[in-house]
Amino acid sequence: MLVLDRGYPAAWLVAYLTENKIRFCMRCDKNNGWTAMRALICSGQPEARVALKKPSRRDAADYLCSGAPTQVRLVRLIAPDGQIRVVATNLPAQDFPVAVFGELYHQRWRIEEAFKRLKHRAKLESVSGLSQHALLVDVFAKVLADNLGSLVCQAASESARLLSRQRTCNSSLCSALPAAATAAHGHGLGLSECLAGQSHWIARGQFSAASPRSISAQT
Repeated sequence: MLVLDRGYPAAWLVAYLTENKIRFCMRCDKNNGWTAMRALICSGQPEARVALKKPSRRDAADYLCSGAPTQVRLVRLIAPDGQIRVVATNLPAQDFPVAVFGELYHQRWRIEEAFKRLKHRAKLESVSGLSQHALLVDVFAKVLADNLGSLVCQAASESARLLSRQRTCNSSLCSALPAAATAAHGHGLGLSECLAGQSHWIARGQFSAASPRSISAQT
């Protein structure tokens, strides 16, 4: 399932995902969104099934969709701070009632945290070369390091029998992992020994004034 933030909703994208049977949940932009979305907000109804305008001929050709109008389900959400959000989805109402979409959309927060780690911790935009090959190597290496760091966090948390809301990971782990792996290789150690050493960096989350996010937002 794709969970998408604002800026993605477009008639051609909804048509492409629906026609290819790709499940999605995408947030609509209240300022530049569809007319049907604004109508749902004004109506006060929890959800509506609406027909979008058909994609333009050029969009249909560029993005390989049929160009026919598409039906989409709009769901109205109220955030804990009172803000109203609308998500568009093709998930069936009988399997996914309105009540589940708040938590479902919140899963996108993990994506934001991954972008933060890659951009600010792994310094994704600091590249080692200017060629296309160098850029691809840097991106793939840093994404791999972040994935390995996440797996170490998960394994260590499960070993410590922490609940999902108690887990936190040292934010510098993914940026330190490549250097640690290189040093381990220089000493004749394998990847498993390197990862075992990194697992000691995992700690139980301490939610206090120094950690202003609520427990439900911790991943």
